[in-house]
Amino acid sequence: MIGYVIKRLLWFIPVLLVILTLLFLLLQVVPGDPIRAAFGGENPLDEQQVRALRAELGLDRPLYIRYVSWLWGVLHFDLGISIYSGTTVKKQLVTRIPVTVGLVAFALFITLIFSIPFGTLAGYYHDRWPDWILRTISILFIGLPHFWLAAIAIMLLMTFSGWSLSVEYVTLFTQPIKALKQLALPAFIMALRPISIATRMIRSSLIEVLEEDYIRTARAKGVTEGLLTRRHALPNSIIPVVTVYGLEGIVLVGASVIIETIFGIPGIGSLVVEAANNRDFYVLQGSILVLLSYALLLNLVIDLLYGWLDPRIRYGR
Repeated sequence: MIGYVIKRLLWFIPVLLVILTLLFLLLQVVPGDPIRAAFGGENPLDEQQVRALRAELGLDRPLYIRYVSWLWGVLHFDLGISIYSGTTVKKQLVTRIPVTVGLVAFALFITLIFSIPFGTLAGYYHDRWPDWILRTISILFIGLPHFWLAAIAIMLLMTFSGWSLSVEYVTLFTQPIKALKQLALPAFIMALRPISIATRMIRSSLIEVLEEDYIRTARAKGVTEGLLTRRHALPNSIIPVVTVYGLEGIVLVGASVIIETIFGIPGIGSLVVEAANNRDFYVLQGSILVLLSYALLLNLVIDLLYGWLDPRIRYGR
């Protein structure tokens, strides 16, 4: 197992290198000057000031030198300086990562506590009215986009309950109770799609497992249907769904970009939008590097969970 983990971690290096290289090159061909985007307000800089600032930030150097310099900085955990704010990218990410981590973790937790019982109920009562209702609701929420649900929820709450968006967000690591209250609605909206997908997957897997020979044998021995489902069928039907949870955990990071922007949450998602609007290349590159690392590590965790849930899987062989 340790050897397998080491091999996977080593594979991260070429994957990160290729994607970061493509990202760097793509950002260089994006139209717009980052200096003029950052300092082109009411009192724009003149040409001489623009040239001086470009020289100070190293933007006047050849492309390959900038690439090697940036990559060398990444290896030393130096992601550069924000063109727009003048602060280091690492400092901005340190303040924003806990917010996004809390939001995505909360959404995944909501997904787990709702999808498993809903999927079990739909599979146990398949082709009966609980199954029909749950399948209809799941199809509905799979099709509805996050931004539309967020906008409708904000509008309804503001209209009927006087609810308002939070001005200052806290993290789960500093003020957990307050953070849970602030993130409850955004996390729930983010979790609606994963809940629907996982519910349908658990239902299909449970129906398939209930037709296995060992289940028929347990029934013949007099095991009740409830105990049979909880102890034998459900644990085995969850194993294929682990992949769905892993993929949706990555999708939730993409959804956080939209949700954080709508709710004004100061996480990495909103930072990506701000950096793209301001042509702040170093911030955008650093943010995407963090999100990409998260996706790779989550895939590794899902693979390791397979070995833990299913003893037949041995990665060391």
